[in-house]
Amino acid sequence: MLDFHLERWADEAAAREVGDRRLAAAVIARAALAGSAAKSRRGPLLAVSSGPVPQRVEALLGPVPVRPEAASARASALGLVLAVVTCAVAAVAVAYGLHEYVELAAEVIRAR
Repeated sequence: MLDFHLERWADEAAAREVGDRRLAAAVIARAALAGSAAKSRRGPLLAVSSGPVPQRVEALLGPVPVRPEAASARASALGLVLAVVTCAVAAVAVAYGLHEYVELAAEVIRAR
């Protein structure tokens, strides 16, 4: 599933770069057909007419996807906060564990 989304992201980037979504869709379709014909001289493989390629082409022929910027910014901020909190908790846990080992070592030394 991640592969599909990465390909879609690349498709949209290519369409923006070229400035023509229909052209980008046509290139993707032609590349898929050429690749399948090279793999099988009997004709195009089933993967060209089903699977992710038609979905990618169809998405490029549709409207440009809109990403709500406010929601994206909030999600990024929340992700950053969660990452910082997770790191802080992990640091406290490591420090506590290290303290326990130092105390244990001190007891062993005192017992000798």
